[in-house]
Amino acid sequence: MKLSVKLLPFQLSKPFVSHKGVTAAEGRHVLLQIDYQQHQGYGVAVPAKEYGTTVETLKKEADIAAVILEKFSNPFEVVNILIQCHSLSSATLSAVDMALHDLIGKVVNLPLNRYFGLDSLLQPACSTSLGLMSDAETVEKVMQFQQKPILKLKMSQPDEHRVKLIRQHYQGKLWIDGNGAWSVEQALQVVRNFIHYDIELIEQPLAKGTYKELKKIKEATNILIIADEDCVSLTDVMRLHGYVDGVNIKLLKSGGLSNAKKMIETAKALDMKVMLGCKVESALGVTAMSHLAGLADFLDLDGHLDNIKDPFSGLKVTDGVIHIPDLPGIGCQIIGETKYV
Repeated sequence: MKLSVKLLPFQLSKPFVSHKGVTAAEGRHVLLQIDYQQHQGYGVAVPAKEYGTTVETLKKEADIAAVILEKFSNPFEVVNILIQCHSLSSATLSAVDMALHDLIGKVVNLPLNRYFGLDSLLQPACSTSLGLMSDAETVEKVMQFQQKPILKLKMSQPDEHRVKLIRQHYQGKLWIDGNGAWSVEQALQVVRNFIHYDIELIEQPLAKGTYKELKKIKEATNILIIADEDCVSLTDVMRLHGYVDGVNIKLLKSGGLSNAKKMIETAKALDMKVMLGCKVESALGVTAMSHLAGLADFLDLDGHLDNIKDPFSGLKVTDGVIHIPDLPGIGCQIIGETKYV
C-alpha cells in the first residue's frame, strides 16, 4: 500500500473562541491518502497545541507511517499496522486508522457503521456549540438555534448571567463545557446555583490531571459530570471509573476508530456514559466518528458545520439529527482542493 500526504485546508465562517483560545478562521490539517488496488482511503490528522502537535510535526510522522505501510499488502492487516505505528502521536495514528477503515469499507462495499454492525442502533441527538461571545451575539445565536435540541456552552468561568440569558430564549437541553478552567470551589458553586436552569451535564470543569477532585463535584449534584481532557486512552477510561459519570471520546485523542471503539465498549461495561466529540475540523474526521454514534449517549459532532470551504462532503446535521452518508467506507467525497506536500 502507498501513503501520500496532502494539506487539507479549511475555512470557518468566523473564528471560534473558547477558554483554550481562538481557533483561526483559516487553517490546515494533514490529510493521508492510502492507495490499495483501485481504492483510496482518507484519514486526517488534526494538529492540537494541547497535545504538542503542529502541521509540521504531523507531516513528519506521516512520512514515517508511509514507510511502515509499504511493508503491508492490504488494509485488513489494520491491527498489525497500528501496532507498528504505536510510537506516532494519537493524531497521526488516528489518521492512519481512519484511512485504513475507509479502505476496508470501500473494498467490502459497506458504510463503516454497517460494517461495524451499528447501523440499526438509535442515535442520540447532536449538540450545537456556542463559543465565548457577547450578550448580544449570544441572544442572536440562540434565536437562530431555537430548533436545535441541545446547546453546548463554552464557559471559561462560571457565568450564571449567561445561562439565565439563554434560558430566557431557549427551552432545550443545555450542556456546559468548562474546558478545565474552573476551581473545585467554582464547580461546586455552579452545581448549587445552576440547579434551576435544568443543566443536563457539565464537561471537564477542572484542569486535566485533577480528576480525583471531580468525584467531589459528581457526588454534590445530579448533573452529569463528563471527563474530556482527562480521557485520552483506554487506561484513562478505567482510571476515571467512579470519579465521573461519563467520558468524551475523540478520534484525535484516542488514536482512531479502533481505539475509540474499545474505549466506548469499556466505558459502557463500567456503566459510564459516553459522549462522542470532535475538534473544529473538516467533515472527514467528524463523519468518521459518526459511524460509532449508535454506541453513544451524547453526540457533540458539530466541529465541521461552520466550514465554508470544506474539501470534503460528509455528515449532515438537521436540527440535532445526524445523517451519516450511505456510501462505502467513511462516506466522504472530495469536493474541494487539496495540495500534495
